Amino acid sequence: MKHYLSAFLMVKDENRYLREWVAFHRTQGFTKFFIYDNGSSIPASSTLSKEVTEGLVDVTIWNDTQTGRHVRAMNHCLSRNDLDSTWLSLIDTDEFIYGVDSKFIDVLRSNEDVNSVKVKWKGFGANGHDKVPQGLVIEEYQMCGDFEDLPGGKSTVKVGKIKAMRDPHNPKNNPSKRLLNSGAWINHYVTRSREDWMGKCKRGGGNGRPRKIDTFNRVQNKLNKYKDTDILKYLHETKLNLI
Repeated sequence: MKHYLSAFLMVKDENRYLREWVAFHRTQGFTKFFIYDNGSSIPASSTLSKEVTEGLVDVTIWNDTQTGRHVRAMNHCLSRNDLDSTWLSLIDTDEFIYGVDSKFIDVLRSNEDVNSVKVKWKGFGANGHDKVPQGLVIEEYQMCGDFEDLPGGKSTVKVGKIKAMRDPHNPKNNPSKRLLNSGAWINHYVTRSREDWMGKCKRGGGNGRPRKIDTFNRVQNKLNKYKDTDILKYLHETKLNLI
């Protein structure tokens, strides 16, 4: 089956959030998910057994433990013979990409003249959660900062045109690119709760950089300024996909 829009994701012990992440991105037109499991204590294939059986999710065991493993996993995915897709988004479990006025798949159809689009982050803080809340991420975390409070973003690339990533954010050797300043955002749930962030600190960064509790404390003032509920227009559809 030829897919128009697929996603790459590398995970380690993010099982609590996997089904919501997949369910949400289905609302944006994603029809295939390539998940690289980097040593989860509960395999991602177990958490997503229903989605794997349906052919929606493909799980690859990625045993690389060296610095730079995230980019190497991305590049492995880009080189796959079974990557039968027009576009591939390279994002993380704490990043939810969506179209503001129409679904993300429609945004991409308006940008077919380039080989990659970079979507800006909108950074969300802990919203006062010390412990992991019971609801969905997109419901529980509604307070965010300005775009300049969390500069950067992630890329969605044309399969076959982009051969490799330079880093987790940008393709390598790609003059045909576009930074989107409107139409789509990435809600980046930077820390989620304090309990979540402590778990991230224990796991370490996917590119070998350690995480510290000081970072959690430092970003809260700037990432809890405004209430933003734009993403909730996709809440009902997300819940239907979770059934």
